[in-house]
Amino acid sequence: MGYAHHGSYAAWFEEARTEALRAGGTRYEEMERRGMFIVLAELNIRYRAPIRYDDLLEVRTTSRQAGAVRLDHTYELRILERSGDAVETGVVVTHAVAKLVCVGDDGRPRAMTSIL
Repeated sequence: MGYAHHGSYAAWFEEARTEALRAGGTRYEEMERRGMFIVLAELNIRYRAPIRYDDLLEVRTTSRQAGAVRLDHTYELRILERSGDAVETGVVVTHAVAKLVCVGDDGRPRAMTSIL
């Protein structure tokens, strides 16, 4: 159909989340070595406009610790460039909210130690 599949969005958000951690000085693999794993508990996505396969995108990620074991993330996905058709660039076309939980090796909730 020429449009991005809805299942792709979750992967883009995960990549943005990992890069946001890295930009903040934390590598996810280091968290895993310390026995902390971040798992997705809830993801709500609002699709405002379609994305085409060759669009150049930007994902803006905001994070906040919402308790000892929970992180909340918001995502704004914007089209920066589209080939061919005219499209207003920089406008939020997708908005998402994710709730994540820190668990230990045993899969049980575990308090985070300063990761943000």
